[in-house]
Amino acid sequence: MFEFKKPLQIFKIGFLILLGLFIFNSSDLIAVLPEAEFVGNMRIVNSTVTDMGVLEKHASFSEYFDFKQPNACYNGNLGEFGIMWKIKNAPHNLLGVFFDDGTRIDEDDRFTLEELKQMGNGAQNMYIFWQYQQK
Repeated sequence: MFEFKKPLQIFKIGFLILLGLFIFNSSDLIAVLPEAEFVGNMRIVNSTVTDMGVLEKHASFSEYFDFKQPNACYNGNLGEFGIMWKIKNAPHNLLGVFFDDGTRIDEDDRFTLEELKQMGNGAQNMYIFWQYQQK
């Protein structure tokens, strides 16, 4: 779903996510405070995005992510800094998953979201990006 273009800038992205990233444009909320859960020692942060257009124009996100990917993807490891491996049977509103450390097998349609959550493989944090769905 996303592809990092510069590896040393993950701090900016993590900082924005950890602070709950509220972006306001004409009083419209476009991101929601992330929700966290834990699986073992790995923290899972769910972040809901309401307006992809604003994120695509936001300096930090537009610099590191490729929003043209048609499928939800995850990163295999930090050496590649690319969220490019397709998630098997991904929920339709899942945008992508980023692990801050560790290594996972680099293969499309290998893992479901739940398998990735249980696996972790050395990550301290797993960031899950969701497209907002109006109820």
